[in-house]
Amino acid sequence: EHGGWEIVNRAYSLLPLTTEQIIHPEKYIEFEPEVPVNDPPLGDALSDSWRLVERDTLGEWDTYILLAWGASEAARMDSEAALAAAAGWGGDTYQVYHNEDLEQTVLAVHWIWDTADDQTEFYDQLRAHLATRFMNVEISGPGNGVCWMHAGTYSCLYGSGQDTLWLLAPDLTVLSNIKGLFPQLP
Repeated sequence: EHGGWEIVNRAYSLLPLTTEQIIHPEKYIEFEPEVPVNDPPLGDALSDSWRLVERDTLGEWDTYILLAWGASEAARMDSEAALAAAAGWGGDTYQVYHNEDLEQTVLAVHWIWDTADDQTEFYDQLRAHLATRFMNVEISGPGNGVCWMHAGTYSCLYGSGQDTLWLLAPDLTVLSNIKGLFPQLP
């Protein structure tokens, strides 16, 4: 209906580049690109005993999975609400570092959304998810984010414009050092 067999054949030679293009075929047809998220390495804010475990992209699908099927069963969202919150994904990057001597891990996930409204919708849903996951134990943390502490883990969420940043760390000092790498998020 939209170009005959030529467009079908092109689909086999030009596969979707993001899960967003799979979930929303119109974005594949339009060749909507992923927004590059070029964050500095978290290692710039950590001591030499921390090593990079993984740096990659979640994409819209894994962002949905985080909300609908995350670590805490009590914090899992309704599937439709999670799909709606993940829609509008533009790009992201996550970084995981581990300190073997201390047996500690840190995580930073930075999303950029198609619009500020998309960011607000996702931020609100992720905030509710994290509040439940961290037993609503809200604390003061670095910057203007909202932070929680539970079971020896500190988590902060920041949002501004089209950006959302989620940080997880074993203490507030490490979290504050990592937050310093993201001055665009107050």
